[in-house]
Amino acid sequence: MKTMKFLTYTVLVLFLSFAINSCEGNDGADGLDGVDGIDGVDGNDGNANVQTYVFNNPVWSTSNSYIRLVIAGLSTKVSNGDAILGYVNQENIANVFSVPGTVITSNGNKQYGVSYISDNYDIISYDPDGTRTTTADLPIMTWVKVIIIESAATTDTDGNGKATSTQQAIYSELENAGVDINDYYAVCAYLDINP
Repeated sequence: MKTMKFLTYTVLVLFLSFAINSCEGNDGADGLDGVDGIDGVDGNDGNANVQTYVFNNPVWSTSNSYIRLVIAGLSTKVSNGDAILGYVNQENIANVFSVPGTVITSNGNKQYGVSYISDNYDIISYDPDGTRTTTADLPIMTWVKVIIIESAATTDTDGNGKATSTQQAIYSELENAGVDINDYYAVCAYLDINP
């Protein structure tokens, strides 16, 4: 009887194995690979090392003939190593002027100086005789744009081994590219900044 149970059990196991294996089908043929897509068009290179700050309708201080603009990214390290370019546009004057420099206003030419103190960017107005411009003669500003070009932290030297400052290296790069830093539109075009 034991032999009969063993044979029955063995036949049952073989039958189930055969039944399970016969239910599995063969793998089908692999499908065709899809068609590769077309590569996209490369975009314009960015300017990760250029920061632009625009101040619309800044107001002059009535006591000392200056405009104080707060730029959180401006620090001693930045002002000592990076190139900082400033430009102004005034009401009723179509031109954009580089600062520091001579600026044409509706009340005659002025000299705009620039000072960096901590995170402050100050524009100071002087009359041709060197005195501070009176409040009545200060033009209404439409906007001021400050462009900070980060230095690459490299030091260039001229033929005699004199080190060039990192700021001067940036100015030299612009000059070598034919860009006049006093020409606002040329600087914007070169740095790919929206004027």
